[in-house]
Amino acid sequence: MELASYYRGSACLLYPSLVEGFGLPVLEALRCDTKVVYSATAASVAEICGGTQFAVDDPHDPREMAEVLDTCVRSEFKRPDHLERYDWDNVAAVVNGILPDFL
Repeated sequence: MELASYYRGSACLLYPSLVEGFGLPVLEALRCDTKVVYSATAASVAEICGGTQFAVDDPHDPREMAEVLDTCVRSEFKRPDHLERYDWDNVAAVVNGILPDFL
């Protein structure tokens, strides 16, 4: 509950990961109606954001990062339509379906 209150009290989540396996903090922020700025190079994060958040094309460019952050802070929150598929029961079912292939 404390983490959710931090997300809800934030102007946005800055998540500059260049390569990401999943991006759980991004999902947590979106579930709390917190906007996200992320690196476009992290495909999994882009998928979670579903085109509704704020991608930085070149995360090594501080000027672009600042411009995207400014745009994000001034914008309204838009919730991705597909967040419901990322609940713990669905994730556990997918992992349980795949895991035996690796054991």
